[in-house]
Amino acid sequence: INRFGKNFDYNKYFKYLIFLYLISLLFSNKYVLLVLLELFILYFIFKYMKKNNNLNYFYFITIFVFILNVAFNCGDFLVKNDYIDNNKQYIDYILSKDKSMYRFNIFDISLNSVNRVYNNDYLSSYVYSSSSNFNYKDYYYSSGSEIVHRSYGMLNSNNNIFFNIYMGNKYLFNKNKKNNNSMFYKKIKDNIYVYNGVLPIGYSSNNIMGKKQFDNLDELDKNYVLLKYIIVDKEDAVVNYESPFHEVKLNYEVINNNINYTTTSNGYKFISNKGGRAKIKINDDLTDKILIIRFDMKEQTDCKIGDSSITINGITNKFTCTKWKYQNKNNEFSYVLSNKKIKYLNISISKGIYNIDNLKVYTIDKHYLNNVRGSVSEFNIDREKTKDNII
Repeated sequence: INRFGKNFDYNKYFKYLIFLYLISLLFSNKYVLLVLLELFILYFIFKYMKKNNNLNYFYFITIFVFILNVAFNCGDFLVKNDYIDNNKQYIDYILSKDKSMYRFNIFDISLNSVNRVYNNDYLSSYVYSSSSNFNYKDYYYSSGSEIVHRSYGMLNSNNNIFFNIYMGNKYLFNKNKKNNNSMFYKKIKDNIYVYNGVLPIGYSSNNIMGKKQFDNLDELDKNYVLLKYIIVDKEDAVVNYESPFHEVKLNYEVINNNINYTTTSNGYKFISNKGGRAKIKINDDLTDKILIIRFDMKEQTDCKIGDSSITINGITNKFTCTKWKYQNKNNEFSYVLSNKKIKYLNISISKGIYNIDNLKVYTIDKHYLNNVRGSVSEFNIDREKTKDNII
């Protein structure tokens, strides 16, 4: 303390504090101001200690800092000790019946439960973390999956059948009765659905494609190719690939709509103060076809209004507002609709500013995904002997 007191330039320190205080006013953050208040108090205490050569105030500083830290930590909104969800009973039921290796997809998870491990044998494809594997995160965001949450670190469960097949999401839990008519997943018990056609956790295949050819594909084709080929770093691994996706102009009629919009050169623009809804009847026959809707969000809404979100047939995409500190970077909305037969598009939007561009609609026949698993040789994993880092 004595050495600190003799060498420390208190006047310069005070000038820095004033500068930081003025800068912090731009952010209007109460926590920043409280920390600066603490620094101001420490400044006067240390200066008094130097002037009077009295170290008794050191004990006061210790107590003061301790109280502030307790106050800050008590202000955190953490998950309560008594928080529970009833998904574990479904997880345990499946794991007792099916002894193979697979992943689960739970649709009612929240920020409170996304990282929960229900069982030692429980595997999932979602996580909420700022330090998750960046290669996996890149795949997740380029896979055409819907982005529901505000943070870029939240990799949530989703409806994208290409993603679910690739990640081996064999079992699906969904309590939302309105969104349980998938042409792939079949109901086996209340809220539990299964699709045996997902890729296994480990497999081998002699269907290969070179990375150079893969990199030149559209994002839509990349997601399909990953189901059919293993990508290798060999320039001579070129395949005769023909895209199974067809861009279409839907024949539709508007049943009802309270969203006022104007057309642009390649999309639509509208401002909604209260949100809105629209129902569109599709006259095309989409039996056994997956419908994919993609468009760019060219404008962010001010945070005084909130995030912009668009829901189509129960699938939601969200684009965070301008000044939100954890931007989800979701300026390309994608909807993969794989219901048994799509006759209507039920659309709802939150209040906000919408400038939609590059709107495209595609279809792909179901049969292209029917035998994905049959084209690979499964690596049969013994779940009972797979422990820690040993497979």
